[in-house]
Amino acid sequence: MEEHVIEPRVRVNGGALARHMGRPVSIMGTVLNTHPNGISVELKTTDNQVVTVRMQEPFQEPLSGLVEFHGTVQGKNTVSSDFYLSFPPEFTNNFDLEQYNEAVTLLNAISNPWIS
Repeated sequence: MEEHVIEPRVRVNGGALARHMGRPVSIMGTVLNTHPNGISVELKTTDNQVVTVRMQEPFQEPLSGLVEFHGTVQGKNTVSSDFYLSFPPEFTNNFDLEQYNEAVTLLNAISNPWIS
């Protein structure tokens, strides 16, 4: 049986990407544009920055609205992702992006002994 290893990920916003180069992250935002190649999207993060997210395989569905991506930081505005979670409108209508962004900013301002 193949063993699956789960790496710890830190939640980030666009401003925190540069501090996490090469590390696994979760980033949430609103899809602005899906590129015609079906492999990348432009994401407006919770701190209003535009980030390019590149998938390893083309999307199997059209993406819009609020989406969370899990991946690795490749550049100050680029994430390589292998997983995403698209939230339904009934969730996003009541989701406070500003509060979420404040929580992510706080998490990135304190040291975490579990993630080096």
